[in-house]
Parts: sequence; C-alpha cells; structure tokens
Amino acid sequence: MRMPFLEREIIVVAPELDAAAAWRMMQRESIRHLLVMRGSTLVGMISDRDLLARGHWRHGALELDPKLLIVHAMSPA
Repeated sequence: MRMPFLEREIIVVAPELDAAAAWRMMQRESIRHLLVMRGSTLVGMISDRDLLARGHWRHGALELDPKLLIVHAMSPA
C-alpha cells in the first residue's frame, strides 16, 4: 500500500509479509525503512539493518530465510 505524504509516498507493509519480499521492495524503491501496519494501526518499522542482521550474503545477494516474516524482524511501535 502506498500513502501520499508531502512530496514522497510512504510505503507500508503488513506484518505477515515475508522478509525477502520486504528486502526486494526496499531495493527496488531505493529506501531503507518500511512502516509496518495492521489495518490502520502502526505496529512497527522494519529497516534494511534489521534484515541485514538476519540474513547472509551469497554470490553478491542477501539471502533470508523464506519463512522469516516481518513481524519477527521488525522494531515494534
């Protein structure tokens, strides 16, 4: 979901999103943080550092456990 904010949109994700999808989104959009929302309630934030700490580099790409969900890696609100 995208939310208009000033001149740039804020991209939000659900806590059930897998971490690899969040990483790809951050890379595609050239951003370092995503707000994590359940409905209209802010439940946390996930950063590239949160994901880097839980993955490992292999052949120049970050590998994350495909079962890792944002809810288990994010900083709570």
